[in-house]
Amino acid sequence: MPSGNSPERSTVAPKHIFDHPPVIETVLGAQFKPLSLLTNGHLGMLWSTLGKEWSSGKDVPTLAPAYERFEPESSWAGLGGFSLQFTATPSTRLQIRNEAQDRMIQLQNGRFHYNWMRVNEVYPHYSAVYAEFDSQWAKFRDFIAAQKVGDVEVDQWEVTYVNHIPKGTVWSTPRDWSKLFRGLSLVEATEPGPVETLAIQTAFQLPGKTGRLHWKLQSALLTDAKPGVTREVLRLELTARGPVSEKIDLKAGLDLGHDAIIDTFVATTSDEAKKVWGYHGNC
Repeated sequence: MPSGNSPERSTVAPKHIFDHPPVIETVLGAQFKPLSLLTNGHLGMLWSTLGKEWSSGKDVPTLAPAYERFEPESSWAGLGGFSLQFTATPSTRLQIRNEAQDRMIQLQNGRFHYNWMRVNEVYPHYSAVYAEFDSQWAKFRDFIAAQKVGDVEVDQWEVTYVNHIPKGTVWSTPRDWSKLFRGLSLVEATEPGPVETLAIQTAFQLPGKTGRLHWKLQSALLTDAKPGVTREVLRLELTARGPVSEKIDLKAGLDLGHDAIIDTFVATTSDEAKKVWGYHGNC
């Protein structure tokens, strides 16, 4: 895990390199204070400025605001609970995909997200995904300024990595799960029977209360495009999130979140699995 209270911007090559990691999706995001004058119509106008490459879009439900706080009770927030959000103005989240279906921009009043999604290409690494995010984020802020609907005030940064680890690669049966992830102890019960499914969620505070890392692991059954074909996978989702402040701006927060995610992934997975994924160690 990273150390220190004032993380510096990433200016060096990544210290962890995988030739073919199990990551299937990376999401970089900024949460900002909702703009009272921003409408769904503005989001549609923004889409029209992105170019022909961004060819498909759909409306999906909005994401509720998410804040990492550090009062004694805050670590329980979001664990098995729910929240209600009321608004007088109907809103939506617009998901815009490129022609290759491997990039997505997500827009709503209060959030901007940029997704890389695995289709055929090798994972382009964080620095490349961040550069794409930063370019689209700049276009979004310029559009907001031109429309004169308010000032974008970012209050949270967010990074998510989603990994799919298929059965038959680095694990074959549930008995292998505790070998794949360090510190994961699964007891094979005689009654009513052996472990079949898994769902674990936990959260870690980042040093200096700069953010929080959410670690979720579950077994899943995926349906392929071919009818009747399913695959068993372990889905590991790591989300790092924290407040933007005078000490940590959006770029520094995203760098911090990325480092926390990758360091944790390396520290908690087995050496055998990392070899299969082409891990080069600290570079």
